[in-house]
Amino acid sequence: MPFVLKNRQTSEIYACMLMNHYNIGYYGAKYWEDGEEAGREYASFLLSEGTDIIGEWEVVEVEEEQLKLFNVKLGNNATRKLYLGGDGKAVVRMTEAE
Repeated sequence: MPFVLKNRQTSEIYACMLMNHYNIGYYGAKYWEDGEEAGREYASFLLSEGTDIIGEWEVVEVEEEQLKLFNVKLGNNATRKLYLGGDGKAVVRMTEAE
């Protein structure tokens, strides 16, 4: 099952520009296939993305279908932020474009 990054305080799921298996860029939820790999890499990944408050994020396991839904809800749109509700449902909020 995939592993994603969730903000401990806001429940935001970390999303950024990624590359699919066709080497095409898209905006989606950052994930790892392996929990150990995620645990080893997430801090350096966040630093490389310019996020310096590593302790605010945690690695959480999600269902494959849930990850797919995350990306559908993000709609390849970087002005959207994705949050995981207490009921496990994904909620999207729009942000202002930079």
